Amino acid sequence: MPAHGGAAGASAAFQLREGEEVWAVLALGEMPGAWTVDRARETLDAAVAYWHDWVHQLAYTGPRGERVRRSALAVHLLGYAPAGSLVAAPTTSLPERIGGDRNYDYRFAWVRDASLSMAILALLGDTRTARRYMDWLAGLDSSTDAPLQVAYRIGGGTDLTQRERPDLAGYRASRPVRVGNHAFSQRQLDSSATSPTARWSTPSRGAWRDEYWALIRRVADYTAANWAQPDSGIWELPGEQQHYVSSKVMAWVALERAGADRRAPGLRGGDRRLAGAGRAIHAGGAGARLERAPRRLPAALRGRHPRRGGAADPGDGLPARGRRASWRPPSGSPRP
Repeated sequence: MPAHGGAAGASAAFQLREGEEVWAVLALGEMPGAWTVDRARETLDAAVAYWHDWVHQLAYTGPRGERVRRSALAVHLLGYAPAGSLVAAPTTSLPERIGGDRNYDYRFAWVRDASLSMAILALLGDTRTARRYMDWLAGLDSSTDAPLQVAYRIGGGTDLTQRERPDLAGYRASRPVRVGNHAFSQRQLDSSATSPTARWSTPSRGAWRDEYWALIRRVADYTAANWAQPDSGIWELPGEQQHYVSSKVMAWVALERAGADRRAPGLRGGDRRLAGAGRAIHAGGAGARLERAPRRLPAALRGRHPRRGGAADPGDGLPARGRRASWRPPSGSPRP
C-alpha cells in the first residue's frame, strides 16, 4: 500500500472489495518487512486482551463505576512501562487558549501528579503498577536541594531544561513551541510532600519496602526544614516565589502523615521536630483551611480495601464551604 508523506502528514488511497481487509501499522525504528498480517493481528489481539483483563481486575464498587474505570484507563495509558513512571500528558505546547503563549511541555513525570494518580490506582486494586512506580521513585536522584525534584524525564533523567523551537508554528499558530519544562528546578513544597500522602492512601501500607520508608524520611526532614520558605506553588509561575496557602497545607499534611508512620523503619527519631514543624504551620493560618478540609476519602475508597467496600454517599468527602484563608509566618518561626 503506497503512502505519501508531506508537511500535513501521511496519506494513502486504495480500494477494497467485499470481504477484503487492510492492516496498517504505525511503528518507529522497524522495517516494514518485519510485519505480517498474522503478526499485526496477534499484536492487536494481545493489546485488546491486556486492557480487557486490566480494567476487569479493578476493584471499585462505588458510584459512577463506568466513569471511574474510564478515568483509570486514561491514567494507566500515561504510564511508561519500561521504567514504571507516569507522564502528565503525552503532548507538548498545546495552548491553554488559541494564540496564547502558555504552551508547555508536559511529556514528563511530575512527582505530585503521578504520586496521587498511582495512589488512586492502588486503591482501585492495581497495586502492582503502584509498586513499580514506587520502585522508580525511590531510586531517583535530584538536581535540586530537595530529595525529589518537581518533575523528571520518563526514564528518571533530571535535566528538563526548557527551550523554544522557533522553526515550528505550533498548534493553530500558537507559539512558542517548547521542549523541556522550567518547573523541574523550582521549589514546590507540595510536590514531594505528596509521597507520604500517597503512601497513606495505599491499602498495602504494611508491605512497603525499606527504600520507600527512607524516601519518606528524607521528604519529611526536608519539609520540616524548609516549610517556611516561599515557593513557586502548584501554579509553577516563573519569577519571584511567594507564600502559598496550598503549599503550607500540603507541607502540614506530609508531616502529619509521616508522623503517623513514626513506628515504621526509617521514621524512628525526630518525631518531636516533625510534630513541632506541623504545629507551627497550623498556627500560621493554614489551620483555617485545614479545619475545613475533608478528613477522609469518600467511603467508596477509604478505610478497607475497596474490594470489600460498599456503597458510598455521592456527597461524602466533598469539601465544605470555608472562608478564604491566607498564610502568615507565626511569631518566632524560622525565616527564609
